[in-house]
Amino acid sequence: MRNAIPFFMFLLTFASYAQNTTLKVELFDEETESKVKNAALILELENEKIQASTNAEGFAYFNIGNKDQLVALSIKHYIFKDTVFTAFDKALISVNEDTLLLRIDCEFDGLSQEGVTIFSNKLPDTVYGSKELSVADFELIGSNRIILLAYEKKLKKGSQIMLYENGEILSTVRVPNKAEKLIRDFRGNIHIQCAKIMYTVYVDEYDAIKLGAIDKSYYFKYISPIVDTVHTKMYFSNYNPDYPAMDYMYVDKLDTTYKHLLNIEDELMMDLYTSEYLWVDVRTKLWAMEMESKTGIDKRIWVGANYFTQSIYYEEIYAPMFMRNDSLFVFDHYKEYMYVLNDDGEKLDSMNIYYHLDERQTGWEKLLLQDHVTGQVYSIYEKMGYTYIKWIDPNTGMALRTQKLHFRYVDKLEIRDNKIYYIYRPFESTQKKFLYEEDLIFDFEAAKVLDGDQVMN
Repeated sequence: MRNAIPFFMFLLTFASYAQNTTLKVELFDEETESKVKNAALILELENEKIQASTNAEGFAYFNIGNKDQLVALSIKHYIFKDTVFTAFDKALISVNEDTLLLRIDCEFDGLSQEGVTIFSNKLPDTVYGSKELSVADFELIGSNRIILLAYEKKLKKGSQIMLYENGEILSTVRVPNKAEKLIRDFRGNIHIQCAKIMYTVYVDEYDAIKLGAIDKSYYFKYISPIVDTVHTKMYFSNYNPDYPAMDYMYVDKLDTTYKHLLNIEDELMMDLYTSEYLWVDVRTKLWAMEMESKTGIDKRIWVGANYFTQSIYYEEIYAPMFMRNDSLFVFDHYKEYMYVLNDDGEKLDSMNIYYHLDERQTGWEKLLLQDHVTGQVYSIYEKMGYTYIKWIDPNTGMALRTQKLHFRYVDKLEIRDNKIYYIYRPFESTQKKFLYEEDLIFDFEAAKVLDGDQVMN
């Protein structure tokens, strides 16, 4: 009988554990649908309270007796509003006999973003590294494929182009001239810019790299101005690095009709640009007037383009256009507006933007990057050598949620599928320049983005 009592107590204990249920809580950002990490949760039951926090995938787990014991779930996070959830009956999803799933949307607290910097949950991964070659530039041409521009000692003394995929170099070819950098055109094709010539990088069906020469002046006159294409429409600009204004237009290839979309002008820079004519010597003024009579271009523009652009006060205009889900987003940093257009160029909306102001204080790099897969746009900043990234909300134009990259003084940033890629070499190190990738704190879904088609031979 004495032996039966402990055995009976064991059965009761075992039965109580067998009846336990796992509550799996999943937190989402209601605006972006990305997972919410590192949130503090307190689950209140009838007789106790249990604490937990969401992991890197946005999940938290609780062991409970049954769902009838649930009273309330408190959620706290430094960039989301505090939430107390009680509507368990309507929200619980039965995954299996002993697991319940609870999905909750968190509301972003726009007031708490100031001064908050978020780091990635893991260290950067090395995508490509070599003891013999340094990475000078790269372009992502697919989910796993990368075109690398690499060199041994100095870029100007010789370089090579490599097709790299999943840790393996598929093909390599030497660059015939002194390479400067890689450029991606509106179709997604990769070009090597050299001092006097351009090369288009072709990848054939056998993964062999071939180079096709193209006249440099032809590229910058006829290919570089094209921003993107949608259906039969081709969007382009008349951007000139030596002029502080530009226009966006499109041409419909069906009937060759042109339509003007937007004019962008840096009014302050334009005033300085045109007033330069007043301060040059008489000989220069005579030359400018002669050029005006020959070309019809204002004499002030001739002086501004040839003299003021060489001064330390001149800044090139920067107002990029991006396409996402058949909508065009144009960032006018001078009128402080983000314009949303449809594919016919009609304005759907416009929002004030302020993320670019106070460059000296914020460290804005005058750079916006678009994710090639999700279509989201990010603003880039640098402080004390560290790079910071902010997501630009397409609905409000606000730059939200700062992420700080792990390394200092990184080069050539590119974003694809919620990951950021960059080139880095440790300071005062003998290591060659490696290509790294780092997870973003964002988790956006894929969108329709015109990234072009790789040219096949």
